[in-house]
Amino acid sequence: MASGKNNGWWLILIMERFRLFFTDMNLKRFVILIFGLLFIFFFVIPLLLFNRAESLVSFNQDYIAHLDNIYGSSSFVERLQYRFSLYSLAVYSAYHRLPPIPTDFNNSADMLEYVFMSIPPYAVVYPTELYYYFRIDFPEGEVSGNLRLVELINNRFSVGYFKVDKPYESNSRFFDYYDGVLIKKVNDYLFKVSYKGRIVYFQYPSISDEILRTQSPSSDEIFVSKIRDESGIVFDLYFNNVTNAFYYSLDSDRPFNEKLVKLSDSIYFGERTKFAYYYESLSKRYFLLAVSVDNVVRNNYFDGPFDQVPPYLNLKSMIELAYPYTKIFRVDNYGNFLSDEGMRMAISPYFDYFNNDELISLVDSCTTINESLSVKLTCLMDDEKRHFHEDSPLFFKNGTLKSNDDKTI
Repeated sequence: MASGKNNGWWLILIMERFRLFFTDMNLKRFVILIFGLLFIFFFVIPLLLFNRAESLVSFNQDYIAHLDNIYGSSSFVERLQYRFSLYSLAVYSAYHRLPPIPTDFNNSADMLEYVFMSIPPYAVVYPTELYYYFRIDFPEGEVSGNLRLVELINNRFSVGYFKVDKPYESNSRFFDYYDGVLIKKVNDYLFKVSYKGRIVYFQYPSISDEILRTQSPSSDEIFVSKIRDESGIVFDLYFNNVTNAFYYSLDSDRPFNEKLVKLSDSIYFGERTKFAYYYESLSKRYFLLAVSVDNVVRNNYFDGPFDQVPPYLNLKSMIELAYPYTKIFRVDNYGNFLSDEGMRMAISPYFDYFNNDELISLVDSCTTINESLSVKLTCLMDDEKRHFHEDSPLFFKNGTLKSNDDKTI
């Protein structure tokens, strides 16, 4: 009994000492101490344990976050999301090892497993059409690909990839419940995906929900959405309701994350992407004029934003006005072709250029015409698909069908 009482008194004494310690300690120093310990625990230790060199996979999210960090073009929330993604990967990598490197290019299941096991447990998706891009640096050559996450809402996703030096050698496949994939929607911007015993949370971008802050569209224009390309560039997508045409301009609400090089008073180049821009002095906007043919052929991050229009924008009426042929080759509200599953209308109002002389000639031919600014911009940012209907006997020249009879395909 005496021994029990003594143990009780010792416990009370220890608790009293702790109480006095925390009462007497300077509060400011105590707070600094706690934050210091938290920083060491949550950031320093995992990063010291983290060895990413083991994986041959690199991700587009790291490429874009690095650019945004250099140019200061990310929001506080975006920086926080990326830091948490890095931390989650560091902790995971400290206790897990990757599966064997896949040796069969055509085995999409092995390729997906290797990529999926390399993804951070909390993955940040930047491109606005919801592709999660990756590259695998195999000893025999680089492979580029993506996870198409827009299908998560349908409880599946696809993996597609190709050899960088031989783009015609490619493979793709859907994965769903029958392949061991479990998908849960946490909210509109977060999906939980389980595969092979691994769980990854994919954070969707919210940039397409943002409104224009520093730039107002003209009376001829409708602001459609902000778009982030896989190159990291953020664009504003406009629809001109006078000329019935789309065009892209550099987002004016955040710093550009590349250096612009001047070719002439009205033509600029992206030093990194080789995107060509037309600078319109009245509105002080940089409109996407053209992309490099070389990048289009390589199918790399710099082939243009045509494939990054957010997937759930109701664009059907605008698409039918801009591209009249879609009144026959029908699309749904979001621009997906009804007769060809997985194909979506590419909004690509820009040219593919080989050399600078082409751009100078184009700008001269469009800016010297005696027309309104809307007509000049539409001339500059033209899209050959806008003219597909012109040789069809089913259409008037202005894009109106000659008959109301059902001529859909």
